[in-house]
Amino acid sequence: MFESIYTIIFVIAVLSLIAARIYIYSADNMKFKLFIIPTVASLIFSINPANHNAFFSSWLGYFAAVFIFMSIWEFAIKEHIASWLDAADSDPNHVRGSSISSHSKVIKQMRKAGVTADLSLAGVPVPDNLEPYHFLFAGATGTGKSVAFIEMLDKIKARANPTEKVICVDSGGGFYSRYANNLTDPILFNPFDARSVSWSPFAEMRYPWDADSMAKSIIPDMQGEAGQFSGYAQTFLSVVLLRLFESGHATNADLFHYVCVSTIENLRILAAGTPAAPLMAEGNERMFGSVRAIAASAIQPFNYLPPKAGREAFSFRRYAESEGNQWAFLTFRDDQLQSLKPIISAILDVVSKVVLSQDPDPTRRTWLMIDECASLNKIGSLADFLTKARKSGGCAVIGLQNIDQFRENYGHQAANVLVSCLSSWLILRVMDGETAEYMSKTLGDQEVWRTSEGKSHATGLEFEDKTSENTSIQRQRTILPSQIQNLPEREGYLVLGGAYDIVKISLDIPAALPDPAPRFEPVAYIPQAQPAQQQEEAPAPISNSYLPFDLPEDDDTPQV
Repeated sequence: MFESIYTIIFVIAVLSLIAARIYIYSADNMKFKLFIIPTVASLIFSINPANHNAFFSSWLGYFAAVFIFMSIWEFAIKEHIASWLDAADSDPNHVRGSSISSHSKVIKQMRKAGVTADLSLAGVPVPDNLEPYHFLFAGATGTGKSVAFIEMLDKIKARANPTEKVICVDSGGGFYSRYANNLTDPILFNPFDARSVSWSPFAEMRYPWDADSMAKSIIPDMQGEAGQFSGYAQTFLSVVLLRLFESGHATNADLFHYVCVSTIENLRILAAGTPAAPLMAEGNERMFGSVRAIAASAIQPFNYLPPKAGREAFSFRRYAESEGNQWAFLTFRDDQLQSLKPIISAILDVVSKVVLSQDPDPTRRTWLMIDECASLNKIGSLADFLTKARKSGGCAVIGLQNIDQFRENYGHQAANVLVSCLSSWLILRVMDGETAEYMSKTLGDQEVWRTSEGKSHATGLEFEDKTSENTSIQRQRTILPSQIQNLPEREGYLVLGGAYDIVKISLDIPAALPDPAPRFEPVAYIPQAQPAQQQEEAPAPISNSYLPFDLPEDDDTPQV
């Protein structure tokens, strides 16, 4: 009876081990303890004549057989089967270069590299060490970029890192709607939304040199001949910001008035003794008009911000510096983009600079999730963030539709450099040929064996045609541009930074989270019968102190 039970259990155990490929080990020394010692002990105990009791010998024989099989599997069989499966999963004609592999093979590559992964894309684990090397999601509208963002955001939310922040540029408010009621104190910025925080560029200033930094955030550097005038406009705006900040007239209404409305005579008083004074000197009015037009164009959207918001408004600088894992959403609708993109770009620039200035911390994460990045204004510090923020925990996910649109904002060469800083790519369908060609070329080439067949006809004394085969190595694109252009919705290619193969992926639509928030709640708009009058006052002299400014205890800003 016991021998029958032993036989049945032994067969089931062997089949289970083969099917499940059980791995009961964590290190080489554990392999020895888990397999060799029990096996030897069981064999010695079972072959001892003193232990030939039918019950014990049968069960000890079972354990001995199981441990013997596991030892043979671990040290003799498993690696050969793994090699055979890898070979079956590979293109036999592939010689070298990039290649397309299955999910399972890439996961094996990660296991072999000893990496850990909390995040995933299309079910493929994303190694933790790749997070601060940034991501590119490329694809036309409706191809699945938002689905990929949601999968990554869901994983970030699930791991609940107490030092992990997310700043998400949210077109349409879909991300905010999904997560707002499932997070602790999420931040919403959209001056047209009633739930928005009240923000002002003055809230980001502490030192005199912050005026220069903020001016560059609002008016990014331009290329070519326009670069000189953009520099003049930055100087003008920097002086206005600093004089208003130090004189107590530090509100959004004051900023808009002095940049866009105030007379040149009053501006000369404001800028007296500053680097901006020569720009508005007598006889220089025409050139200053061009300079002021650039500054006014950048500041005009700030008229939509709360007019009385100033130093004590919400600060993204303080938010990025703070401890905790709050998420922030910068939302906009398509009909609001033109008005909000200069402000959103300036805020992203502020956050990028804060991350760059932080001390190294391997556990900290600050994510910039920027979908439709090319539709925003140029983010001045984006290049520095992508190249230097790794040590301080900065991570970026950039969404693009069209490489030309990105080059238009940043310049051809600079755009190529920025994209090259994004080490992991998710490529979905793109429509225009140039972007598809760029993606295909960047994914690389491969060398493969190709067999060509030749046939020669019979001549003279020969009675039969002759056929010959010639095998050679040929170079080709791993993925053709046409393959990228013809991808179905939510299907694409995933390229992880490092020594990993390309994976053909399919994105699944994520399950909805409970209690979604409204995407947009408009502020009440009351048209004014007459425009508000701005009372200009002579600004106080510029302080020579480079100590931090004390924030006012009371709201003493002038009424507008």
